[in-house]
Amino acid sequence: MLWIELCQKAGVDPHNLISRRVEQAMSSILTASTIDSKFGFVDASYQAIGTLTFVCPEIALPKIMEQLRADIDPSTINALSEAEFGIWEMPEGMTYVDVLSSQKAEEGPKKGKDADIARWEAELRKSLANKKGGATATLSKQAQALVQAQLEKEAIVRQRVTTIKLNLQRGLSYVQSLVSINVPELRMYVSSILSLLLEGAVGQGSRLVGSQAFEAYLDLAKCCSARLDTFQKWVGVATLRSLGISSVPEELQAEQLSSLVLRVLYRLRSLSEQTPFDAATFSYAFPLLAQVLLKGGVDVGQDDGDEALEQVTLVLDIIRFHCSEFSDAAFPRKATMEQVLHVVRHQPRLSKEASSVLMDLGEAVQSNATRDEVDVLIDGTLLQEVYVRNACLQAIQPFDLTDLDWSPQLWIACHDDDEQNARLANHVWEDNGLDVPEDFLDKLMNYLEHTNAYVRTSTALAIAEAMVYWPRKSVLTIVALQ
Repeated sequence: MLWIELCQKAGVDPHNLISRRVEQAMSSILTASTIDSKFGFVDASYQAIGTLTFVCPEIALPKIMEQLRADIDPSTINALSEAEFGIWEMPEGMTYVDVLSSQKAEEGPKKGKDADIARWEAELRKSLANKKGGATATLSKQAQALVQAQLEKEAIVRQRVTTIKLNLQRGLSYVQSLVSINVPELRMYVSSILSLLLEGAVGQGSRLVGSQAFEAYLDLAKCCSARLDTFQKWVGVATLRSLGISSVPEELQAEQLSSLVLRVLYRLRSLSEQTPFDAATFSYAFPLLAQVLLKGGVDVGQDDGDEALEQVTLVLDIIRFHCSEFSDAAFPRKATMEQVLHVVRHQPRLSKEASSVLMDLGEAVQSNATRDEVDVLIDGTLLQEVYVRNACLQAIQPFDLTDLDWSPQLWIACHDDDEQNARLANHVWEDNGLDVPEDFLDKLMNYLEHTNAYVRTSTALAIAEAMVYWPRKSVLTIVALQ
């Protein structure tokens, strides 16, 4: 407090001063991470990230997250082709692409006895060259030039892949360092870190860093509630196995996946019913919950309908027990609403229960919902199924949408051929004082080509009523429709 008072007396903003110091520290840490590891600077830089987070988590964590998004960039990792992996795995001085093969294929006869002799001679020359320690000495100058050009081309690719690997290793080490400190502020970022790992690091990234990505994912379980006890590890294992991640060690794949998932879900449900988990714990479990909802059950065959239903029911229960906590933006709110909406659409036997959960989620998030979260429900009003639109309209009732001014989706919903849905939509429209703008046609025309028949029909009615508000647009509207 004394330091803050001194800063204020000197006319210096303490927050800006700390922010600059954190940026300087981050710059030094990043520089240290690129120095030859034999000096120990790399490991020290990883530990420094944890210390910096412990000292000043509010300012350090957002900056560290920016670095993690750059180091563990799923788009960069997933863009690597099989050829690039092959070049990177090839020892230096050897080419992945045999630039001489096309020339060899063109030389000599293609068919008959002479072709067999030519192939035998080529194999003999290759065998002799290998015994002598390489074929370079027997190549012509033109062939040597081709090989050298290819080596230089592949060296550039190898260096780029190596850089991606080093960045990924650094990012994963930073994650492990953050977990070892595990400050309370980290819970806000657990969901984002999990997404980075799942979308690239534990998939293709494992080809670059081996088991480190898998270990980093399991290390994140340390952010979970101690109530999970040994199940922390098995939540992570079940998640990665349900996603088909190949880097899961064989000894952790002995148990049948469906049995493991059920065991984990029952434990999560039992503990959730007693007391909801915090945001970090729920976020860590959510990728598994999402897979169950998305697939309608994990590792279940066509004849295992009851087991699939059991898994989905357990997940809906787990989410329902947490609905009251979803006012906390640290929970994966948008993704949860999307997955519950998926169940409403694709699981008729559980549609009523899922709709109830969706309404509870809407009630919980409405006070501080982001535009993306609101759009999940608004866009849901364009779906073909009447009961799905009804669930979305009921869930959106408590939201304050006055900032929207108008919404083409809700205006279309006001003309739903289902009376209850139209009544719910009109209630939202009037409560939030929404108006039809003068340029309504520009916004509504595209909906006439929508894939859902409901949208096309309701849009036609919506355009017709919009002209009542803007009669001078009638002629232009008719011309545009013609």
